[in-house]
Amino acid sequence: MQIALNLKNAKQKDWALMFIFSIVFLILGVLIILDPIVGFFEITLPVIGTCIAIYEIINIIETAYVLKKMG
Repeated sequence: MQIALNLKNAKQKDWALMFIFSIVFLILGVLIILDPIVGFFEITLPVIGTCIAIYEIINIIETAYVLKKMG
């Protein structure tokens, strides 16, 4: 979540997506704490897998963007 807020302060336009993913991971973490067995197996695994894949794709795009800006 801190990275998303840092991007917002740096006036980057894609900070909101990273912030949304942070909130999703926070909610999933709370679900695991409240009901570890059901939350983990029925909800968390598919959602976390999808979120991690999307997050990594965004990370690759962000890295390419930063490298392009640096020259």
